[in-house]
Amino acid sequence: MPRQISVSILCFGLLAIPCLANDSVIAIDAGGIDFARTDAIRIVSEDLFISTDRIRVRYIFENVTPEDVTLTVGFPLPPVFANDLVDRTPETATDGAYMTFETTVDEIQVQASETVEVFDLTDRNITDVFRAEGFPLKPQSPLYTRDFYESASTETETVKDRMRALGLLGNFESMKWKFRLTYTWSHRFKAGHLTEVVHSYVPLAGVFQFMSALSGAPTDAGLSTWIRDEFCPDESIWRALHSGAADHLVPVVRHVGYILTTGGNWAGPIGSFRLTVDTGHAENLIATCWPYRLKRRSETEFSFEARDFTPRHNPRIAIIESDLVAHQKTDEE
Repeated sequence: MPRQISVSILCFGLLAIPCLANDSVIAIDAGGIDFARTDAIRIVSEDLFISTDRIRVRYIFENVTPEDVTLTVGFPLPPVFANDLVDRTPETATDGAYMTFETTVDEIQVQASETVEVFDLTDRNITDVFRAEGFPLKPQSPLYTRDFYESASTETETVKDRMRALGLLGNFESMKWKFRLTYTWSHRFKAGHLTEVVHSYVPLAGVFQFMSALSGAPTDAGLSTWIRDEFCPDESIWRALHSGAADHLVPVVRHVGYILTTGGNWAGPIGSFRLTVDTGHAENLIATCWPYRLKRRSETEFSFEARDFTPRHNPRIAIIESDLVAHQKTDEE
């Protein structure tokens, strides 16, 4: 029996995007397994599917060493502001977990453990403070909901007074802390063996209504710049958004991303890589700054494929919904 090597790794990384306006919602980009620059494991293939409703990634890993390697695999979300999570608990959350991950290793279901930490706005870990005060270590706790904070109950005032004393409440009772969740499980990668790992989950996709971003008002300049910088819409898409906003159609844009660059931490490049983006509707428009060409494969799917691929860019995808597209076609006729 080959000797086992124990290695801790992290599957990195989700990125919180600040709210753009009152009618917009943050997105938290999903990420892939990060082996912290190990030379023991290489990615034979990665098949990544992205939509605003589902992210699914299938890896084939190979242990290239003559020894078994036991990995503590994790999927951490980097700290997310508590205010951004108000009224945003995923419908998929069950049994007290914030998010539900479906993970299989060699077709065997894996149950990940959830760990929650709390940080203040200076990135100081204050998890022990929350424990000592009896504040729940669950982002979706009723204690952190809008209904609780807006109630006039004695319990609410007592909790808020204590939070103010600890410096946890700011102007307009904003929550001055962040949650970081990590999901972990363990797997033994056999020497010279191929291992299939599949993740599937509902992403926290962002959504915003493109109402006044093109009105020319100074307060809207930031949104317009953010859209151009994040999604690189071409002129036809920009015109469609402009036309819809001008006619008060309130164009809806949904966006989702994935952190690919951690793929550069493994032994060598990804042998075979494929990205598939599903727009959800044949007439939906897609905008992205992803520097590689996405080829249309079906009415709703676009894909990119490469061999010996070293990811240096993270895809962020914006989907402009079909009602706006139909309006644009009517204008052109």
